[in-house]
Formats: sequence, C-alpha cells, structure tokens
Amino acid sequence: MTMKASPFTALFLALAATSLACMAEPGQGIPEAPLAPDSGIAAQNDASTATRFHPEGFIDAAVHGLSAKLQELDCRGCHGADLTGGIGPSCDSCHPQNWRTTCTFCHGDKTTGLAAPPRDIRGLTDETMLSFRAHTKHVTETSVKVAFDCTECHTKPTHVLFMGHLFGDPTKGEAEVTFEGGLSMEGTYLNDGKCSNLYCHGNGVNNSGEIDHATFQSTCTSCHPGPRTGAHSKHLEEGAECSDCHGDTADGSNAIRNLALHVNGTVELRLPDGVTRTNARCSGTCHLGDEEEDHEREQWRDD
Repeated sequence: MTMKASPFTALFLALAATSLACMAEPGQGIPEAPLAPDSGIAAQNDASTATRFHPEGFIDAAVHGLSAKLQELDCRGCHGADLTGGIGPSCDSCHPQNWRTTCTFCHGDKTTGLAAPPRDIRGLTDETMLSFRAHTKHVTETSVKVAFDCTECHTKPTHVLFMGHLFGDPTKGEAEVTFEGGLSMEGTYLNDGKCSNLYCHGNGVNNSGEIDHATFQSTCTSCHPGPRTGAHSKHLEEGAECSDCHGDTADGSNAIRNLALHVNGTVELRLPDGVTRTNARCSGTCHLGDEEEDHEREQWRDD
C-alpha cells in the first residue's frame, strides 16, 4: 500500500529542505525546496513530487539575487513583508550579517566599500557597458574636488526595504536620478550619460553646465571657459592670477589647494591685503604684475 503524506507533512518537508539549502556554502549545488501548500500553487500530497514555485537552480545567489534586483518577483510575498520569513524562510538565515544596510552586497565594490558602479545591479563591471560611466570619478577624490556622496544625484536608501528601492519601484532595474539633494538642484539628466543645467560642471556662477560621460575632460577651461564671468577677463588680461583673489582655493599654478573649497556651491574669496569687497564692489589697491590699480567701490561687472 502506498502511503500519502498529509499537506502538513509536505509543508514540513518543504521548510526542512529550505533550511538545509541555507546551510550550504555559496556556489554549491543546492536542492530547491518545494512550494508550501498554502502559497497559491497547490502542492501534491506526495511531498517527493511537490510543485516548485522557483525553477531548479534559483537558490544560486547570481540567479535569485538578479531576479530580486530587477524586481521580476516580489520576495515579500513568500518571505514576509520585512523578509524575516513567511511561508518561505527568512532572508537573514542565508545572507550575511548587516546585508540589509550594506550597499555593496548588491552593487559596487566590496573591496573599497564604494557602492557606485562598476558592478552594477546586473553584475557588469566594464564601464563602457554601463548606463553611466563616470560613477567612480564622482564618488572618489580627484585633483579638483572631494569625493561626492550618492545624494548629489540620487535619493540614497538607508536599507534594503527603503521605499522604492528594491521593491515598489515603478522604474524597475533603473536608478532614478534626482539632483534635489545636491549642488546642482536645477540639474536635468538627459539619459545616455548626459546632464544639463548643472552647477557642478558649469562656470561657477550659474547653472549652465552640461556634461557627457563619453567625452568628459577635466581641465580648468572645461568648467571655466573664456570669456569668464564678471570682470575676470579684465583682471586676467592685466596680469592677475586666480590665486590673487581665490588664494585659499587655488595656488599660483592654478592647482586646487583646498579641495573642500572648490566645487562646493560657494565662491571662495581671499582678496589681496588692503582690498575689501562689499555688495560686489571692491575698494583698495591691487598689484597686477608690475602695475598697481586703485579701486574705490568699483563694481564687479560684466566685461
């Protein structure tokens, strides 16, 4: 006589198989757990042939992780609203400690701790294949700026279940761009790695900057093209150097002296001794090359 397992026996065996799977090392051939009877797809009474919800191999992190990141399935339906378990096991039983708040668990560089691509949510590491190639330049320190936080261009999640991050995101598999939390609050992302209406790639005065990740060049004139704003051209033509009025930011060779004072949303002034500036008017004596020039409430005006 053939013995038939009850639905409760099938459920027990399903959860037991899942628990055994979770104890296996990553990358091993792990058997899939059958679907629990009350999950929406009826399991057969014979636990050995219970219907699977996920296909063979789905427990591999490279498979179910990608499915979750692309929101092909909402894991919360079986693993609980907070992913601590439902008819399926808790995600915490397999994933490492602090995975919920560790951005590099899903994307970025685990070695450096930088959450930005390369290694995007699909696992791509070749920058030429990424939707935006200049992430590393933005989140690391360069010769002209400090390392920027993700908040310059994105709403930064604080945990895996942050609203609209892993689940409940209308643009599945895409990172929404918003400049509202950064220096370029009026910026616009044009897709294909192009941005406009930027402060950060502009002339330092208004939101006129544009950038294309495929053609980006980082020189002074990339952001400060001539003729410069206000009376800059006049001063430069008369022998002044950037360091004469912005000495805390740049040195005599125009190298950035203090990264925190460059591309920070503020015009940083350190005027020559004896020169003052009030309401965009300068007073005092400037030494421009071999010449001296007296200012008496001279207005900073367009050339």
